[in-house]
This record gives sequence, C-alpha cells and structure tokens, in this order.
Amino acid sequence: MPPIARAPKRRSHRNSGWVPQHHGAWAMLIAPLVMGAIASRPSWQHIPLAAAWLCGYCAFYACGLAVKSRRFARYAPPIFVYGALALILVAAVMSSAPLLVAWGVLFLPLVAVSLYASYRRADRSVWNDAITAVAACAMALVSAWVGLAPHAVWWSVIGSQPFAPARLAAVVLFAYFFGTVLYVKTMIRERGNRIVYAASVGYHLALVAAACLAAYAATTTGAAAGAPAAPAPAAIAPATITAPAATTSTHHITRHGTRHITSHHITRHSTRHSTRHGTRHGTRHGTRHGTRHGTRHGTRHSITRSHHSHHHITRSHRNRCDAAIVGPLRFSRSGI
Repeated sequence: MPPIARAPKRRSHRNSGWVPQHHGAWAMLIAPLVMGAIASRPSWQHIPLAAAWLCGYCAFYACGLAVKSRRFARYAPPIFVYGALALILVAAVMSSAPLLVAWGVLFLPLVAVSLYASYRRADRSVWNDAITAVAACAMALVSAWVGLAPHAVWWSVIGSQPFAPARLAAVVLFAYFFGTVLYVKTMIRERGNRIVYAASVGYHLALVAAACLAAYAATTTGAAAGAPAAPAPAAIAPATITAPAATTSTHHITRHGTRHITSHHITRHSTRHSTRHGTRHGTRHGTRHGTRHGTRHGTRHSITRSHHSHHHITRSHRNRCDAAIVGPLRFSRSGI
C-alpha cells in the first residue's frame, strides 16, 4: 500500500506593506481621478497629481498596517519611501497650484478617522469603507480643481457651475462604490447575514429609483427649456412695422459694399445728420453763398457796367474823330 501523499504546508505570507492587498481599491483610486480630469481641462499637472495620489495611498496602506499590528519598525521603509515620493510629487503640483495644500482640510480628518479604525482593528467595517470611499471620490473634485481653478481656494469655487460635472461624477462614483462595498460584504465577510443582505438589496433598489427620478426630471426640464416661448402681443406690432425698412436698408447697404449699420443707427444718424447738416449747411451755405455770390455778382456787374461805359466812351470818341477827319475832306473835295 503506497503511502498517502500529504498536502504541502502553506507558507505564511507576511505582508511587507510595499504592495497593497486590497485589489478593489485600485478602481476607487483611478476612476475618480480620471473622471475629474475629463470633467475639466486635462493638463500636465494631472500627471504628477496622479502619481502623488497613488504613492500617498501606498504610504497610507503601510501606515494602516503599522497602526493595526503595532509594529512600526517593520513597515517603516514603505511608509518613508512612499511618503517621500508623495511629498516630492505634491511639491511639483504646488509649483503651479500652491493652494493645493488647502485640500488638507478635507482629507486629513478622513485619513485620521480611517487610521483610528485600523488602530481599533475595524478597518474592514462598513463605516470605515464608507469613509475611504468618500476620500477616494473626493479626488474627482481635486482633479477638476487642478484643471479649472488651481489659483483659487477650493471651497470658494467648488459650488460654481463649471464644477457641476465633477460634482455629479463624485456623487455617482460614491453611490456605485458604496454599493459594491455592501455587495462584497454579503458575499464574503457577512455571508448569511440577513440584515446586511437586506441593506444591500434596499440600497440598490433605492439607487435604481433615484436614477429613474433623476432621468424623468432631466427629461421634463429639457422639454420645458426647449419649448419656444410665445411672443407678447405688444412686441409684435413694432416688429411688423419696422422690420421691412430695417431689412431693406441693411440689405441695400450690404450690397453696395459699405459698412453694416443697423436700422436704428440709420434712423438716428439720418435724423440727427439731416437736422444738424441742414442747419449748419443752410447757415454756412447761405452766408458763404451770399458773400461769395454777392461779391462775385457785384464785381462782375460792376465790370460789366464799366465795360459798357468804356464801350460807350470809345464809340463817342470814335465818332468825334471821324467827324474831325471826314469834315475837311468833304470841304476839300468840293473845292472850298
């Protein structure tokens, strides 16, 4: 009878803290960062920000193991290495966005509460998973802030209209990730727990109902905004009277190659120009015409009269000369 082969002993794998063992955490780290960059204007600052975010998570994971096991010397190398890399990368981002440090007001309390849960060995609890999901999804707002307003304090601009897509992305991602937390609890750690199972099913049904209501509200709002508003009766009459003249004047001016002038400007300019030009031109033309015409007419009339007088004197002088010459000739011919 051959000997029964014994199963090999499993080596105890000690977690060194260099590589995080929470495989589902990678999606929670990357998805909010990418969604925030898409909701804003992607820039080069998102690259060191993403690297700092990943290094910071690795340092946080090693620090959580150290607090949970009370063995700080074992996990000190990954804590210091990842922490130093994260600080260097954060400094690179802060070179162009110095107010990034203000986000510590939001993240430091979340990190402190999560480390306290690790110290109490409650790092796998639902409330701690909810806190880590909030911290991860808040990264969508940080990423959008880097792309939209890196020179403003985040709490003064995060509620503005440009951040609406990032806020929506953060809320949707949190709703999804917290649902996965409940679902995984019912499959592994809380398997067979009817309370956790009922909470997971109720949460997902509430999410479906909220999504349907949001879609219906968006459809109703869009239909109301897209409907054309009926014009007021008082606004129709002036438009009916003035539209043809304004269109004809504008079309005539555009075809002749002159600058486009609105009908209102044409009316005001024409009236003002006619009045002012008529007054100024009438006065100036009358004065200048009167002066010039009077002077020129008077001079020309004087010259004409002088010319007539000279012509009259010339004829009289010529007649006298003729009489003086012809008279003696007449007497000499007659023999006198």
